[in-house]
Amino acid sequence: VDAADQNHVRLAGGVENQGTIVARLGTIAMASGDLVTLTFSEDGLISLAIDEKVAETVLDMNGAPITDQIKNTGTIEADGGVVLFQADSINGLFEKAVNLEGTIRASAVEESEGTVRVIASGDVRLDAEIEADTIEISDPDGLVAANVEITEEGSLTASIGISIYALNNIINEGNIQATGSGFVSMDCLGAMAPGDISTEYGAITIGSVMAPSEILGTPHYTHTEGDIDITQKSGDDNITILETSRGDILRYATQGDLTL
Repeated sequence: VDAADQNHVRLAGGVENQGTIVARLGTIAMASGDLVTLTFSEDGLISLAIDEKVAETVLDMNGAPITDQIKNTGTIEADGGVVLFQADSINGLFEKAVNLEGTIRASAVEESEGTVRVIASGDVRLDAEIEADTIEISDPDGLVAANVEITEEGSLTASIGISIYALNNIINEGNIQATGSGFVSMDCLGAMAPGDISTEYGAITIGSVMAPSEILGTPHYTHTEGDIDITQKSGDDNITILETSRGDILRYATQGDLTL
């Protein structure tokens, strides 16, 4: 800790959880950076900003290089609170900036909503079961992941919204689902494989902020409540865009297949 400023803290270059962490109505933060600034709000929640990214190879207890800057294989629960994973490092230092397995939950409790946020500059791998009111992967106004991968075992479920941003590619082989009026949005500049995305009443928007250069696979867009009412069709030889009355922006490869 910098004696001149108690909010400036030096952290470990790599962080891993294999056990169980519970903070009901609180904040669980797994962060990795050479120097960070911690801010404590009046309601006891914690926010942080990475001032200096990890710049050197990090070794484990056996002297081997750590490949995941932040890794979880256990259970993390912060119902009514915030679960934050935040990592920054120089390019190529880690294979994955954030690698999440296990179970991560931040559901609503006592009228307090729960949020799961993953903020990283490198690659993000989601092989976990993640459930929250709001799930945010990357900060479009700050750190944006290079690539985001959701594996076959990965699932994201939210009641308010799920937003995913990547500078390069987004590959979804799992299941992304929003309940109630919750929305799903995915944005990247490279290739995107939307995979299976479903909502009840909320909109699905693909590339409304950053349009992908290529759509891979067979997107499967589902509204479990109400119709898919197409109001406009546009695009080019590579990507076709469908817009609907509920605000969807649905992209698919023009020469490929689409399931609605």
